[in-house]
Amino acid sequence: MAPVPQVAVHSWSELTSLADKLDVGDGFGSVYVFRGQEDVDWTLKPSLHRAVTNEGRVALPSNDDLLRVERVLTEKFQAIATNHLPAATVAATNGVIDWWPLMRHYGVPTRLLDWTASLYVALYFAVARAPEKDGALYLVHTHTLHQAMRAAHGEAGDLPTSMPASDRVLQRADAPPVLYVFNRKIALLDRMIAQQGLFMVSANVGTDFEEVLGIEIPKAAPPKRETLRKVRIPAAQKSAVMRRLRAMNVTASSLFPGLDGIGRQLDELARHR
Repeated sequence: MAPVPQVAVHSWSELTSLADKLDVGDGFGSVYVFRGQEDVDWTLKPSLHRAVTNEGRVALPSNDDLLRVERVLTEKFQAIATNHLPAATVAATNGVIDWWPLMRHYGVPTRLLDWTASLYVALYFAVARAPEKDGALYLVHTHTLHQAMRAAHGEAGDLPTSMPASDRVLQRADAPPVLYVFNRKIALLDRMIAQQGLFMVSANVGTDFEEVLGIEIPKAAPPKRETLRKVRIPAAQKSAVMRRLRAMNVTASSLFPGLDGIGRQLDELARHR
């Protein structure tokens, strides 16, 4: 596996210095996407892979088997969720790429990886749990990712714009290992808005995200631009970072609107007392 370049930070000032070097764009598109993971030893694995391998204890099934599991999970969720979701959300949900973000929202395993347009939201997820373990913050430059996918796969590097076309691509066992970044266009749930949520998906259900990013992005990376990085956050710094984020109102209660967010915030207070 090609490793994602890694750097360690040891203070809040080092984190903010990193943030200051990144282009935040004009607000009409995400220049970077970020992902926080509480354990630096974890790689970028979608929840579907973690579920079917029992967190890595057994081998990943074939793509045909993965597609079969994915199809059953999607159909069962659709059959039940339409009775519980807001009518506007259901009406705005068409192909599987619209359903999968909703499934992730409610804890169903999918091939998606959750990302955010906010470095500080991702940082929260890197430090909020597992205070005894180093955390990790990933960043990916979205334009460079798209250029890398186009260079490697030609027109297949573009996510189809129509739902039928995207469904066909996503449900092929032999689809290329192309990575796309996307979000739901309308009828976003409160949590998606609060977390500035985005998603990364591969056309191929068995894709190793970390390997594809580590191999393809360096080929397309422009000089002197931060395009791909895994930032290690030492366990000893997690509580200090949490206190800084709390002062910025980046907390469970702001990122998880509703009573469940209050519960998570009280849990944080116990963990980082």
